[in-house]
This record gives sequence, C-alpha cells and structure tokens, in this order.
Amino acid sequence: MTKQQIGQFIKTTRESKGLTYYNVFKASGVTNQVQQSIESATKDYTIGSLLRVCEALGIKLTWEIK
Repeated sequence: MTKQQIGQFIKTTRESKGLTYYNVFKASGVTNQVQQSIESATKDYTIGSLLRVCEALGIKLTWEIK
C-alpha cells in the first residue's frame, strides 16, 4: 500500500467507527498533528505512530518484506 492508501484506509476506518481525531489520538497516544499527517499523507511519520493508531482503531497491522 502507498502512504496515501494507508491514510485513506485509516480515515475510512475511523469514520466508520464514528470516531474523531481527538478520540484516536487520545487512545493511541500520538499527537493530533501526527494523526492528521497519517490520514492526509502530507508528512512523514514513524512506523511506531502508525502502529499505535492502528491498535487504537482495532486494525491488525501485518508486514511483508520482499
């Protein structure tokens, strides 16, 4: 997945669960700015931040290295 696809998936999942940015960044421990940068794919973020947001949303994150 591209950074844009990841961001869109995170946003769609958050919205489908009726959650706000505030709900997610409070549950994940990342800042509101990091949450917004993940969803908008406008800035770089760490894998750790992505993992915490996914955990807060109940998304299982898997990796494939080729």
